[in-house]
Amino acid sequence: MSFPPEYFLSIKCHSTVIHAAGVIESPSDADSFSFVTDGGNWNFIVRTASATPNLSGYLILTSSAGSTIAISLLGSASVLHADLTAGMYHLTILSDGQYGSVGQYALDAST
Repeated sequence: MSFPPEYFLSIKCHSTVIHAAGVIESPSDADSFSFVTDGGNWNFIVRTASATPNLSGYLILTSSAGSTIAISLLGSASVLHADLTAGMYHLTILSDGQYGSVGQYALDAST
């Protein structure tokens, strides 16, 4: 999956920690974030809303060139691990496209 650069929201990396949150509002919705790292072994965790965990979908990590590095299925708490070299990367959270697969999520990442 490839998105144009202007599609990504930039998130701030405070040292080696990322925090973001959002809402997938329709089965065709996707939220994408870009970040720059000096490299390292990253752990990405996406938690869906505990009261109404309807969001089924994917967490996708891609390089700045658009190459897929890793994909994780979303559940109540989904984890993705990646050993990254220095550079820019993109995270995309999206619905699986099924009716009702929408909801809030929180993203946490660290090295």
